[in-house]
Amino acid sequence: MPHAVSPSSFRAPVWCAVLSLALVVLGLAVAPPFVGPGWRVGLMEAFAWVCHQQPERSFAVDGVPLALCHRCTGIFAGFVVGLGLMPVLRRPLRRLARHDRLLLVAALVPLTLDWGLGVAGLWANTPPSRMLTGLLFGLAAGLVAGRAIAYPPPRQAPRPAVPAASAG
Repeated sequence: MPHAVSPSSFRAPVWCAVLSLALVVLGLAVAPPFVGPGWRVGLMEAFAWVCHQQPERSFAVDGVPLALCHRCTGIFAGFVVGLGLMPVLRRPLRRLARHDRLLLVAALVPLTLDWGLGVAGLWANTPPSRMLTGLLFGLAAGLVAGRAIAYPPPRQAPRPAVPAASAG
């Protein structure tokens, strides 16, 4: 169940660790054009489990694609930005705490429309549309995850044990 954000409950070390890890993962996803062939193959294989990596749908530097497609790059980058902005936006997020699922679904709608209308042939999605819709969803996911990580719900006291009824 979502909870209110309290400044006194901020878990800075945990938030910093998760943000650092997210930055490292994003850095590794962007690294293939800047590393040697051996590292490049390893990075591409490591990210293949989360992304199709179609070269024509991926950003490239000097002809070498990143380890993620446009949309996945947007999602990962948005997630990092959302995590990073979480402490700054804690007050507005306090009002949204009960609506985490709705926020994620709302951010998923443009991404789904961009993809679905493209598959249906009704819309020609482009690298910017894929990147921006991924960025929007990643931002929402980063904010929601960041709030859950940085401001965990208060612990509830354990319920007292109910004594067993004695057989008579």
